[in-house]
Amino acid sequence: MPSFRSAKEQASAAVSAKIALGTSRHANKDDGQIHSVRTAQAYSQVLSCFTTFIKESRLGDLKSATQDMAQAYLT
Repeated sequence: MPSFRSAKEQASAAVSAKIALGTSRHANKDDGQIHSVRTAQAYSQVLSCFTTFIKESRLGDLKSATQDMAQAYLT
């Protein structure tokens, strides 16, 4: 089911699920978490643009995004 949240809200929710501020990135090198405020802001901005593309193309929402959708966005 598609999300009715704005692109910015979807991106923010996706980033907040992966954020781990206050923990050392060196000690947790491959944990898949975001350890920097600026990196979190950059990811949120990029995901917001990607989500806008998905919504305008009527392809669904960020949770249902596939690798093919990402490739279409990048091209």
